[in-house]
Amino acid sequence: MRIVVGLILSACLSLAHAGSLADNVRNFHQHHENLATGGELTEQAVPQLAAEGYVQIIDLRTPAERQFDEQAAAAQAGIAYANLPTTGELPDADQIAQFGALLTNGKTLVHCRSGNRVGMTWALWQLSQGVAMEQALEEGRAMGMKQGFEDAIRARVAAGKAE
Repeated sequence: MRIVVGLILSACLSLAHAGSLADNVRNFHQHHENLATGGELTEQAVPQLAAEGYVQIIDLRTPAERQFDEQAAAAQAGIAYANLPTTGELPDADQIAQFGALLTNGKTLVHCRSGNRVGMTWALWQLSQGVAMEQALEEGRAMGMKQGFEDAIRARVAAGKAE
């Protein structure tokens, strides 16, 4: 009985922490233990991420999109920070490989402004790992990818450029 109560309390505490991250990370989604995605962060999100055990932030925004010095905030919180700026164009194979390499560093938040580029980048990385097209696109949509990027990915693959 104590174990059941402990598990319930643990689950409630986890949800409470996710809720506070959801308040400070636009479109926050915890996909599995080591991966969360979202859009823009508030300054309060960075120390919350550190408290939740995140070791890395991957920021897909361009420098002009930033609302605060996220890299400095991450350094102050003891979190690694990587910026892989993406725009309206699909990343090339080298950029996708760099993204995939970063995913091996531990509990990570990947974000852009809304989640659209996160989903697109994830779908391309999944395709580069041999995941079937529909599954990769489904996962990308779950992370926030919109139809325009899905269409661009389908066109790239149809043209024989699955990167």
